[in-house]
Amino acid sequence: MPVNPYAVSLRRGYWAADGLFDGDVRLTLAQADEIAEGLAGLFADPLLAEAA
Repeated sequence: MPVNPYAVSLRRGYWAADGLFDGDVRLTLAQADEIAEGLAGLFADPLLAEAA
């Protein structure tokens, strides 16, 4: 389901009111992954990397 990346929040109860499913820009997870290619490492937990 495509979502508006500018309306993402952690408040699940507010997603619809915040416009998560509306707007001119809506991306699927695959589209967002393609756009953000190479950025996955920025979100890796450094403590987990040391444990490997």
